[in-house]
Amino acid sequence: MKNNQIKFSDMIIFLILFIFVLSTFYSGRLNKSYSNSPEIINFREIKNKYFIQYSPEFTPSLIRPGNASASIRIHRDNLSSEEMTRIQQQLVSDGWRRIKDEGRYFQYCLNKTQILNIGSPVTLKKRSGEIIENDKVNSWIISLYYNDNGVNSCY
Repeated sequence: MKNNQIKFSDMIIFLILFIFVLSTFYSGRLNKSYSNSPEIINFREIKNKYFIQYSPEFTPSLIRPGNASASIRIHRDNLSSEEMTRIQQQLVSDGWRRIKDEGRYFQYCLNKTQILNIGSPVTLKKRSGEIIENDKVNSWIISLYYNDNGVNSCY
């Protein structure tokens, strides 16, 4: 009977050591993969670098480890199409890669983990020809998203 107790206690000790070693190995792998992912660019820095002079409305919407998103809204009166073209050229020269150009909608990737979307203002009219005033459609909408596992569009 004493022999069985020793074997059982040895097995418990072995199991605890095995779990400890396994968790240490797994933890090291997680830290290694996280440290190899590109560092997130602070969205406020993007706002300040490219858009601050256009009176942007900045709204962070998701902030958690590994994921972040935010949006910037700029009324069309504060930012012309020509100025936005210049900003887009600056994005490219700063390392952002244009992946989509649909005339009024643009997407840029930085590495595989960050995406910036730009939607241009739209003019909506009633049947009478009167222009509909709506800040959401009369504004530039810039959305920013980061995921340390990567963004599908950026691969």
